Amino acid sequence: MHTVHTSRFGNRLTKAAVALTVVVPGTVLGLAQSPASAAALPATYSADAHSDILSLGATVAGQSLATLAVGHSQGTVASSAAGAGGTSASSSNLDATLGGTPVPVDSATASVSTNAGVDDPPGRVLVPVPAAPVATIGAITGDVEARWGGANACATPVVGGTRTLSAATTTLAGASVGQLPLPAPLNVTLAQVGASSSTSGTYLVDDGVGGSDVVSRTTTQVGQVSLLGGAAVIDVSNPVVLQARSDGTTGNAGFASTPTIVATIGGNQIPIPINNQPQSLVLPGALAPLVSLTVTAFTPTATSSGATGAASMDALLSIDLKVLSLPAPVGVTVADVSLDVAPMSANATAPAGGVDCNGTQQGSLAPPDITSPAQNASVTDATPPISGTGAPGATVTVREGSRVLCTAVVASNGRWSCSSTVVLANGPHTVTATQSANGTTSAADSVTFTVAADPNDVDGDGLPNGDETTHGTDPNNPDTDGDGLTDGEEVNRYGTDPLKADTDKDGLTDGQEVKGVTIKQRIYVCGKKKVPSSITVRTNPLKKDSDKDGIADGKEVKGVKIKQKVRIPKNKTVKIGRVRTNPTRKDSDRDGLADKVEITGKANKKYGKAKSDPTRCDTDRGGVSDGAEVKAGSNPSDIRSTPKKPRGGRGKG
Repeated sequence: MHTVHTSRFGNRLTKAAVALTVVVPGTVLGLAQSPASAAALPATYSADAHSDILSLGATVAGQSLATLAVGHSQGTVASSAAGAGGTSASSSNLDATLGGTPVPVDSATASVSTNAGVDDPPGRVLVPVPAAPVATIGAITGDVEARWGGANACATPVVGGTRTLSAATTTLAGASVGQLPLPAPLNVTLAQVGASSSTSGTYLVDDGVGGSDVVSRTTTQVGQVSLLGGAAVIDVSNPVVLQARSDGTTGNAGFASTPTIVATIGGNQIPIPINNQPQSLVLPGALAPLVSLTVTAFTPTATSSGATGAASMDALLSIDLKVLSLPAPVGVTVADVSLDVAPMSANATAPAGGVDCNGTQQGSLAPPDITSPAQNASVTDATPPISGTGAPGATVTVREGSRVLCTAVVASNGRWSCSSTVVLANGPHTVTATQSANGTTSAADSVTFTVAADPNDVDGDGLPNGDETTHGTDPNNPDTDGDGLTDGEEVNRYGTDPLKADTDKDGLTDGQEVKGVTIKQRIYVCGKKKVPSSITVRTNPLKKDSDKDGIADGKEVKGVKIKQKVRIPKNKTVKIGRVRTNPTRKDSDRDGLADKVEITGKANKKYGKAKSDPTRCDTDRGGVSDGAEVKAGSNPSDIRSTPKKPRGGRGKG
């Protein structure tokens, strides 16, 4: 089931890449729809999607790190006309196919086969990957889901014509390769990769003519890559999306979303073409004769044939960094770093005409499904998590009788989950769930289960009663400080204070930081064409300033008033008001100026510290990034001041 890839680190198997909520139409890959009738169930079809977030090998000051494939994930489906079949998803700290890994591979898994069902365990932190002294690998989390409708039905729910069969999400907090024990300018961190994630899944997608295409898809969000303490910075502006799709007659595969890659060196932006050709980058000043830096961006290798769509990449981006102690030919190599980002593959095969799922489900708002706890299940948690599926964007309300236990908003992938805020007594309980959207409330789904709580942990928060006394928490309240994390999660998993809703005092609750907070702000990133209206970020609940840009996480999320007039084209003036920046990036718009520098105008002293917009790559819309303008001596907040005529602009507005 796995595809063998060959990289310069040797032969290894790369696998899955992680869940996706929206599957694009087949026209993205030029797939022609077949006029054939869809195949009735049971039918033969299959799909597989997999990826690693990064593959890293390095030798630093005589210490070597064997190649590690970090942040692995995979989703699969296989069905036969004989009625057998199933789906599976896995998220791992390391690629299990690599020999000699320093720690046991830890995987979050989900699978359903033969009978219809859903396996959707809660996401969790995976076992850490020790790579010292050469490198540091940040926290890795995994979240997986598998859905199977059985031999004679397709999985539900249907979201925008798409049925998710398997999905996995792996996130990496970041990774870095250590510092050289050498004098300046070499006493810097060799390489650092920001927070990244990979999502893979398999899907049935309504084709609009009575059938469903089989689709596999991998999506990798690549964090910023900083080399030699920021001497060179590489940004991948949008997610890397590799998709395979089959209608049973024709299979196609390739980029569904082609990324833009830009290197920034000395304030200059250098586009990296995706053409499989190595690009040699020259660093400025004293680093030039000591550093060899090569960056290569790869296109997918398509292996589609007949009804099967298939493509793979050893990596989206391959970085080779070599550092000498003295200029060649005298110097010796003191560091050699090889970094592959986003190796991935996808394949899909459908029966002729696609799979007959009886079209996309439509109509009035249906009841949500409660998938956990299962009917007549016994749970030991007195505040059990309750989860299921529903209509994306709808609000689900879970009740016992007239008492509300919890509420949740259905995610874009059709999933919802919440934990009872009421401690349930031991014994049987029947709970109901309804969903509401656009003023309409559905009928209810219900489930009966039995609570058999551990008497040593009455509130079921994962913290025994004795430990609750030690920590001063309420043994009858699973979330003493009301921050959205249970007391057990705070003490045992995240290290936060269960008595303080905001442990690091950054203005965000611990729950917001761990589970993610949505920032409603358009951020115009350099080199990125699409500008979403909002972003969702997860920050460190133990660090007041996660990205170390000098601005507290809460302040970045809630916004800062800048009050700066900006002269833009056509002799117009606009005013920068309240802006919300990304608390996980020092430079939200990637214009070469840190957010705090733009907010304070610190780098623009020549023009009275005129401030620029940290959410807009080019504040004055003049076609030059703010960082490049400041470096050239012009005012990034005034279109009249240009790098060629810097004195044309005014100062602070």
